[in-house]
Amino acid sequence: MRKISAILAFLILVGCHQSIPEPVGDAHLSVPDTTTTVTTAASIPPTPLLEGITWSVEPILTHGMWYCPICDNFSYDEEVIDEKTGEITEEYHGSHGVPIDVWVYDPNENLLGSYFFSVMSAEISLHPFSEFTKRFPDDKNRIMLVYEVDSSLRQAHHDEGEQLQHEAAFTGKVAVAYNGEFVTDFVYDEVYWFARERYLTDMVSVFKDDKYGIIDRNGDIIIDFIFDDIKIIDNNTAFARINEKYGIINIR
Repeated sequence: MRKISAILAFLILVGCHQSIPEPVGDAHLSVPDTTTTVTTAASIPPTPLLEGITWSVEPILTHGMWYCPICDNFSYDEEVIDEKTGEITEEYHGSHGVPIDVWVYDPNENLLGSYFFSVMSAEISLHPFSEFTKRFPDDKNRIMLVYEVDSSLRQAHHDEGEQLQHEAAFTGKVAVAYNGEFVTDFVYDEVYWFARERYLTDMVSVFKDDKYGIIDRNGDIIIDFIFDDIKIIDNNTAFARINEKYGIINIR
């Protein structure tokens, strides 16, 4: 994951205008081989994978969009995007930096923790995975994207924590956990640092083989890997991009 250092620096500078397991213990985790057939929008060439997908807004939106975890909204060019229509509104959303805070896990040491990156520091706090629900009680019922790291590639950082050498330590693989347990292996590729689903409980978008899909908290695939981008709006809808245009798909 050699490009992650440049990505992090760029995100901190421009803020909201850019979007960016080995089994635990003795568990043998696997990703279920389920696919979701979901009607094809008239503007998209039909493919078997798109059969059954329904759109509340067809993919005709040509603008980009990014999610701001501080303001909890989607925006483009300093203007908020309507989550029902996908259209750009006149509501202003200014520029500001956004610190990065993600879950990380070292499968070799069975340590899980939080990685925090800002302009001032990059720190990681790791704990035995068995202590997760005790140390993070507010997060145990959330679906979690967890980045695989090699925690030996870090160094002491004053008295506040430890600095993670992210360029070397991140392996580029991601897994999903829920309620203190992994529900997938580290089989997914790097994904957005900023995503609303971090605060949801039912599903998360993941990236594999250059395409995005959605899996639920059981690790089941509910939207197959067919989209160039997915940004979940809520537990029922998501922005999805195909053929360089966004629309809003119905997840359920």
